[in-house]
Amino acid sequence: MQPIHPDNIKPPTTPVNEFYVVIVGQETGIFYNWNDAAARVLGVAKNVHFKCATFQEVL
Repeated sequence: MQPIHPDNIKPPTTPVNEFYVVIVGQETGIFYNWNDAAARVLGVAKNVHFKCATFQEVL
């Protein structure tokens, strides 16, 4: 799997209050709410995820 360049990550089209980045989990990616992120990390040993307040912080 190739890393994605930040220029290729598009911001959400609707307002988002917080972002969750999943690095190690059932699925990796940027999620716009905890419920979606939690579904990918809970139950995964040594999962890696973090919360960001802005889209720029995600990048």
